[in-house]
Amino acid sequence: MKIKNLFWSGGVIHVNENLLLRDVKEDDRSCFMMLQEQYAPFKSMLKEEAHRNMLWNEHTNGKSLMCSMVYDGECIGYCGIQN
Repeated sequence: MKIKNLFWSGGVIHVNENLLLRDVKEDDRSCFMMLQEQYAPFKSMLKEEAHRNMLWNEHTNGKSLMCSMVYDGECIGYCGIQN
């Protein structure tokens, strides 16, 4: 968590005038789940709310440094480093 806080202490990262990287917000969950549904190898597991919650919790926990990719104000993806 310390490294995550240090990383984000400088604020959002402006890649260009339209694209930025920022810390994950609760509002990003629907974007994250949509991408999981599209690209997950075990899509059937995403029907289970418990599995969806586990994925989101792993995505947002303090052990990972995750970035939401935002283009023109809309979340379009994510990237990060886990553990």
